Amino acid sequence: MKRKKKKRNFHIPDDIIFNILRRLPPKSLARCKCVCKSWQSFANQHKYHNQKLIIFSSNKSIQSIDFEADEIKAVDLDIPFMVSNPILRIASSNGLLCILTERGGLVIWNPLIGRYKRVSSTSKYKTFGFWYDQSTANYKIVRFMSFLDPNSERPLKRYSAEIYSQKSNSYWS
Repeated sequence: MKRKKKKRNFHIPDDIIFNILRRLPPKSLARCKCVCKSWQSFANQHKYHNQKLIIFSSNKSIQSIDFEADEIKAVDLDIPFMVSNPILRIASSNGLLCILTERGGLVIWNPLIGRYKRVSSTSKYKTFGFWYDQSTANYKIVRFMSFLDPNSERPLKRYSAEIYSQKSNSYWS
């Protein structure tokens, strides 16, 4: 004769669940986003919630420092795209990194989930800005270039600026 198992409903208070979630490493927290809407909301609000600082210490590596760990140490991040030449600049917005390499151009990278997008293959520019435009819900990059004007009698330096829109995946001057 089979025994019927009693079904028990357990309820764990939200504050305990969120206390556990906030201690998870970023990749594990990202995986928990699909459990329910409240967990997804929590994970979206806590990108890099555990006081991580992103730095780069050499020409080809990006490191993360966790200040909440027992021992403070830098750890190389696994970069999913080829960095065969020096990293010139890094900018950050909402946990995304915008990286300019010497010959590889601009790349937007989400180190939390490992996805990236190459948005330019040239590095003729040395200065750029990266931000999230809340009014259009869009990430944007502005890049500044300088060049010699071939039409002038004497060498004259000219400047140009272009803005990249992630939504339209295009630049405009």
